[in-house]
Amino acid sequence: MKKITAIIGSPRKSGRTQKVAKMFGENINKFVNADIEYVYLKDYNINTCTGCEACLKKGEEYCPLKDDISILFNKMKEADGIIIASPNYSLQVSSITKIFFDRLAYVFHRPCFFHRAWIPIIVEGAYGGKSILKYLNSLGSFWGFDVCKGACFTLPVNEVMKRKTEKINAELNKRARTFSKVLTAEKPPVPSFKRLFMFRLIRTFHKNNPSKEFVKDYQYYKKQGWFDSQYYYDTNLGILKRIVGKIADKFSLMQAKKNN
Repeated sequence: MKKITAIIGSPRKSGRTQKVAKMFGENINKFVNADIEYVYLKDYNINTCTGCEACLKKGEEYCPLKDDISILFNKMKEADGIIIASPNYSLQVSSITKIFFDRLAYVFHRPCFFHRAWIPIIVEGAYGGKSILKYLNSLGSFWGFDVCKGACFTLPVNEVMKRKTEKINAELNKRARTFSKVLTAEKPPVPSFKRLFMFRLIRTFHKNNPSKEFVKDYQYYKKQGWFDSQYYYDTNLGILKRIVGKIADKFSLMQAKKNN
């Protein structure tokens, strides 16, 4: 059985966002046996990030804010897949969802969610959701997730949702099929040129420029063995991607020497 955590960023538990998220969960169970936990961010104490950068420079354990963020982080670590569902508020995720992401900013520096599926769901009243999906796809990728194409539903009022239930379910069914395939895949995906290039730039920079400012990143990369690997995890890179990786290494090394 696969463990899935559905993180819902709506300030309400009876709105369209949670309804769509639960409909998606029902569709997932058509393709894979899954234990889905619905986590409502509003039920947790999540303080606003103060921008002190302690988590980035010294480590997340040095964050001065003592609240429930570690509980939510552990739920994500224990899951095989993550559903992130948020309403579109002012052309962005809800405020509590953004605060949640901000509190985990260190994961951009030290990704740790490899071999886990990620899919975003946006529910909006009018416009802008596709841009939010693009943002959430990038976030999931930077954190290490295997990202699935998300879905955005424009539903001005609950009456519209009732009329469109069949159409919504059909779309969720397609997304659930893809999400389930990623969830049960035996091999991790081969990285894109962009992801490979970014990894090699960052790791080569840290390897040759162990900055005191971000010593935690250096220690993390060293512990993971990334200074000597082709990518975050074992994967078969074609000859062209191996060449691109070497180019990124050389470019990053030049930048590190320049900074020194």
